[in-house]
Amino acid sequence: MTLIRTRATDGSSVEFIYDNPMSGSQKDVYWSPDKKYVVAFYKKTLSSNERERIKKIIGEYYVGIFGDDTSKPPVKSVGSEYWKKVFCWPKKGLIVEHDGRTGIVVPAYDSCYQKKTDNFLLPKSFNQLPPEEKGDLLRFLVVCLHLARGVRRLHAPGLSHSDLSHNNCRIDPKSANACIIDCDSLVVPNWFPPVVDGTPGFIAPEVLATSHLPVNDCNKKLPCKETDRHALAVLIYSCLFHRHPLEGDKIHDADTDKNDMLAMGERALWIENSKDKSNRRQSQNFDREDRKKLPWIDTTTLPYTILGPWLQILFERAFIEGLHHPGKRPSANDWEEALLATIDIVLPCQNDSCVKHWFVLSEISEKQKCPYCGTLFRGDVAVLDFYTADGRPVAVNNKRLVVRDQLKLHQWHSQNGLVSNEKLKDEQKKKIGRFYRNNGKWTLVNKGLPGMKNITTGKDIPIGHDVELTDGLQLLLSSGTNGRLAKVRIVNN
Repeated sequence: MTLIRTRATDGSSVEFIYDNPMSGSQKDVYWSPDKKYVVAFYKKTLSSNERERIKKIIGEYYVGIFGDDTSKPPVKSVGSEYWKKVFCWPKKGLIVEHDGRTGIVVPAYDSCYQKKTDNFLLPKSFNQLPPEEKGDLLRFLVVCLHLARGVRRLHAPGLSHSDLSHNNCRIDPKSANACIIDCDSLVVPNWFPPVVDGTPGFIAPEVLATSHLPVNDCNKKLPCKETDRHALAVLIYSCLFHRHPLEGDKIHDADTDKNDMLAMGERALWIENSKDKSNRRQSQNFDREDRKKLPWIDTTTLPYTILGPWLQILFERAFIEGLHHPGKRPSANDWEEALLATIDIVLPCQNDSCVKHWFVLSEISEKQKCPYCGTLFRGDVAVLDFYTADGRPVAVNNKRLVVRDQLKLHQWHSQNGLVSNEKLKDEQKKKIGRFYRNNGKWTLVNKGLPGMKNITTGKDIPIGHDVELTDGLQLLLSSGTNGRLAKVRIVNN
C-alpha cells in the first residue's frame, strides 16, 4: 500500500492510497485512508480552460450553492445542507498535483448507493432484486424529486451537467435518497464547453443525430440545459416504470449500430406515443427474455397515465412535444411541481405482497384498483381539494390531498405560495395537522392552525380540537392573501 501525503493548492493536507485506482473514462480515482473522500486524477493534461473550469466549480459555484464554510464566521447558502446530500461536489478549493497529474478531492458518497443505479431502471435487473431492496412507488417518487431539485439548482446559475445518466446519478429506493455525481465537468454556455456528449440512452436526440459533425459545425448540437432536461425526463420515466421510454419494437435499419443511432437520435419515438404507435412493445412479440421483464415492458398493463394527471402532462411534453423540439421540454422545476402534487395523491395498496405498495389515485371515482397487482381498494377515500381563501381553484402545487391514516398536514398545504423544498425554514416544516381513521370515520386534528374554521357550520376549530371529514365539508385552513380553503370529498369503494 502506497500512502501519499501532499498538500492541495489552498494548503490543506490531503492523503490518498496510490494503488489500484477505480478507473473511468476521464479520471483515475484513489481512496483516502479513512474512506471519507477520494482523490480523482485526470488522465490527460488539462488545458488552461479546463483548469479554469475546475477552479470556478470548486470556487465561485461551490460558494453559490453551499456557502463558504472557510470564512469567519462560516456563511451558509439557502438549503446548503440539503444540497450536500443531493450533490457529490468536489471540495472547495482543493486541487492536488502529483506525479505530473492534476486531481480534485471529492467527498465519498453514502454507502447506501453501492447498488448500481441501472439495477433499478432496467426491468430484468429490477425483477431480480430481493423485495427489501426494491423500494416502493412512494420512495421512487421521492427519489425523482431529489433528482429534479438537483437539476433545478444546477440550471439556476446557468450551469448544465451534460451527462445525467444512471452512471452519474446514484439512487437508493430503500432510503428514498438520490445523489448527482461527476460535477467537475459542468457546462457553462459560451464559456466552458461540454467534455462528453453524454451516456448512451440518455443523450438527447439532437446531440446524437449531429454527433458525426465536426465541433466547429454550426449545425452540431452540444449538451446544454435543454439536453439535461431530456436526460432528466428519461431518468424519471425509467425510475418509475423500469423501462426506457424510447426502446421499442420499431426497426429503423438492419444494421444494429445504425438502428440504435436512429432509434435514439434522428427517428427517436416514444414507446407510448398515442399518435404513432409503431414503436410500441407488442405483447405477441414477447419472447422468453421479454417475459422476464414483465410487467414493466407491457405499456398496455402499466401505461404512463397510471401516475396521475400532472406527470402524464409532463411525459407527453417531454417525449412527444419536446422530443425533437428542445425548447418545449419540461424544466426541472416543472418536474418538481408535478412530483410534489403526485406524492399528495398516493394511496397504500391493501395487498401486502404488492411490488409497489402504493398507487396513484389518478381519478376520483369508485372502484379504485391498484394497477400493479389488481387489488381493489376497499373502504372510503377522503380527498381534500384546495382553493384560495376566497374560493378560487389552486393553480400550482398541492392541488389536492388524498387522506390516509396518520398522514400529516403541513404548512405548505395550508398556504398558497409556500412550496415544500430546501428553502423552507424549520418552523415551516412542522406538522400543523394530522389525519386519523377512527371507527370508520376520517378525522383531522388541528395541531397548529390558529385560524382554522369549519365554513360549513361557521364554527372555529381551535388548536388541539378535531373535525370529522364529511362529504361536502368546507374548511378554511388559513385566511388572508395566501390563505387556503379545503373542500372535502368522500369516495366510497
